[in-house]
Amino acid sequence: MRPWERGLLLGVAGVMLVWWATACQDRQSPLWTVADIHPQVDLGTGHQALQCNSCHADGASAGPAKSCADCHLADYMAATSPEHRAAGYPTRCAECHNSDAWRPARIDHAALGFALTGAHQRVLCSGCHGPGTPASLPTDCWACHQADYTATTEPDHSRLELAHACAPCHTTAAWRPASFDHTAVGFALTGAHASTRCSRCHAAGAPAPLPTDCWSCHQADYSTAVNPDHRALAHACDQCHSTSAWRPARFDHSLGRFPLTGAHASAACVGCHAGGRYSGTPIACNDCHAADAPANHFGPGCASCHGTQAWKPATFSHEAKFPLTKGEHKRYATRCASCHLVAGDYAAYTCTDCHDNEHTQSQMDSKHRGVQRYLYDSTSCYKCHPKGGGDDTSGGSDG
Repeated sequence: MRPWERGLLLGVAGVMLVWWATACQDRQSPLWTVADIHPQVDLGTGHQALQCNSCHADGASAGPAKSCADCHLADYMAATSPEHRAAGYPTRCAECHNSDAWRPARIDHAALGFALTGAHQRVLCSGCHGPGTPASLPTDCWACHQADYTATTEPDHSRLELAHACAPCHTTAAWRPASFDHTAVGFALTGAHASTRCSRCHAAGAPAPLPTDCWSCHQADYSTAVNPDHRALAHACDQCHSTSAWRPARFDHSLGRFPLTGAHASAACVGCHAGGRYSGTPIACNDCHAADAPANHFGPGCASCHGTQAWKPATFSHEAKFPLTKGEHKRYATRCASCHLVAGDYAAYTCTDCHDNEHTQSQMDSKHRGVQRYLYDSTSCYKCHPKGGGDDTSGGSDG
């Protein structure tokens, strides 16, 4: 290389060195990028906007801050939500923050044993980590919510001595609705009980725990019931009622004066209890079945011949007691009142009233002279003449 060529080359090299040195100090130079200057360090958005000498004091190209706190100790000390210094937080900013901005921070609460869910996610850090609070807060509900517990009146938590563990009844989403498991305390809430306000049963001054029998809450309902009048009934409401509503009731008729059997068991209540009236309902057959009796029937005592299953077949057989199919008595087969003078009482009968003109007492006294235990009355007549004939004693019959 000729001397002049060597001189030119050295001159150009010198100019380039000065130019490159100047460009190195200018972070806006298009010849350099952050990646070029910091090939192993991700400066992030927040650091990229800084002047180089913010970290590299006096133009030093090496040996910048080695930890976040070297540059950000003042930020750490000034943080109040939460107060980092009082809470004893570490100075390793990167555990919660990134280099783009201080907020939002990304502390992993779950890793600390207390995952933030529901309303807890919306609470400011200082709401729990206020001035003077320990770095490691207790995680039980009572530690933060004692005031909420004490102020609660629906139901009164303190008076009822409810547990301090909020989670069995509440979620982190909101205090209400609560999910108290009444079944766990021996009284499942079903029907209308499920929608009743707590204070209706757990009122001020009520014992804790409450008794679970119906009467203890529904004495007033029982005492004022008039249809039927409950005063003669048991205090156990669930024998007739459900928790859904007082009506319809499922009254057990076998507990009263009139057990429901046969066709009565499937009859509608209003068939006997017209107008919804229950108290004082008569129980005699004829009170309900007078219209069912055929013309010239035997009287109002249905049960003497009929069961509750159906009208037919009837069970009474007059022939076994006193034949009415032949002889003079046949004409009285459908004229019950001729012999049974007391309506409905078929155990009572008369012979002398019917035969008075045929067999007067003087005639019968004369005819029965010498007959032991003879009396001129109907009962005596039937004892000797059970089939209505004059020779019944020898096996004969009327006719």
